Amino acid sequence: MSDERPLLWRRLIEVLEGYCNGQSSPADARVEAAHVRVHLRDMDFDGRHGLVETFDAAAAAMGADAGCGPRRDHVGLLGPMMSPIGVAADALVAAANPCLATRAGSPLGVELEQRLVELFGTRFGYRPGEAAGTFTSGGSEANHTALVLALVHRLPAWRAGGVRTLPGRPVVYASREVHPSVLRAARLVGLGDGAVRLVPVTSDLQIDVDAVRGLVTEDRRQGDIPLILVATAGTTSSGTIDDLGGCASAARECGLWFHVDAAWGGAAVLLPELADRFRGVETADSITFDPHKWLSVPLRAGMLLTRHPGLLRDAFGVSAHFPLDEPPSPTTPDPCMTSMQWSRRFDGLKLYLTLAVVGWDGCRALLRSQIALGERLRRGLTATGWRVLNRTELPIVCFDEGDRSQDAWAEKLVERVQDKVSLPLSATRLGSGRVAVRASAAGPITSAAVDDAVARLRNVLAV
Repeated sequence: MSDERPLLWRRLIEVLEGYCNGQSSPADARVEAAHVRVHLRDMDFDGRHGLVETFDAAAAAMGADAGCGPRRDHVGLLGPMMSPIGVAADALVAAANPCLATRAGSPLGVELEQRLVELFGTRFGYRPGEAAGTFTSGGSEANHTALVLALVHRLPAWRAGGVRTLPGRPVVYASREVHPSVLRAARLVGLGDGAVRLVPVTSDLQIDVDAVRGLVTEDRRQGDIPLILVATAGTTSSGTIDDLGGCASAARECGLWFHVDAAWGGAAVLLPELADRFRGVETADSITFDPHKWLSVPLRAGMLLTRHPGLLRDAFGVSAHFPLDEPPSPTTPDPCMTSMQWSRRFDGLKLYLTLAVVGWDGCRALLRSQIALGERLRRGLTATGWRVLNRTELPIVCFDEGDRSQDAWAEKLVERVQDKVSLPLSATRLGSGRVAVRASAAGPITSAAVDDAVARLRNVLAV
């Protein structure tokens, strides 16, 4: 097979060029699951398939997969365009295959990722030397990690004895707009769904800070242990940024760990014009941030940031019956001692190289262009008779037909749009309880695509 490798690499480059040029399947392409299952059943593993033949088959299948690849005409789910250097970095990492379990496994990887943690920690307002953290697979792992940190910090007995040794049930407070990974994290640490208080939202879909205070008071009266307040900077459903300053004050008053889930919206902290919207994030005990959401790097580039150096080691450090660092560093422990992951991929390289090529100014230009497209979409929908239901600077637009809309309307409209005018949208239930249609401009789409979406939706409204 070594004779085929040069041709395989050439084919790989051709396919990568197609993706970087946005030449994936059209936004309205849909591949039926039954067709995929038939294709997979026909694939055997008798070793008779050549390198190029096998690669071409996979490339063709992914090219037809509606879930793969960025699209300039996609105003549905978040689908950022990948930076070419980020894609190249991922390929380099795959070939070299360093393991970031220990510093010895990849001194470059460990030092580079720590540098990125420090850089982004200061961007969120942490003081130099204060920021600590770890790369994660994404926001779910980061939110899970934050809950573990809160337990170890606020309830140290939990680490050795678990929840059974605690005098009451720890309670998590989060908006009804919160990402469901927070509920899953509560299950995974042994608290269960009932430990999560889904706090009502205001008319702007922000967490009701006064309601948090009331719930904390009631829970303490009932013998529970208020533990953590989760605020969101860019909710998945509506792009809402909570009142972070108000949340910080409530957390401080109530003795709660303050966590900010800024998985995708956190990139906007780079924009000076949105500084007021992020005021208070610098006081967060921990922050979730996913560069792979909005900074044009391939998937698996998440971060958990914290202003409590040493706490990650307290939470995840364990004894190992095999060598780690020789000798272990008292100030910079092996990554496997500060993370849920043990053997870990070098995920920071694609972010590091993207920043090296694009720069902070390039990142800001990207964010501003997509925010402008979101505003263009918002104005266009309003002008053609739709009712926009969310208020956010971020490029997420939730809308409905006005007072005529019913709960089941959004799902039916999404189906009608996909069937009649081939426009990819999604239905979402907002924290207010209202079902809405959701569109996103947080991707590589163009102004022409936004105008086309508005025109198509005008026709739907007229039906």
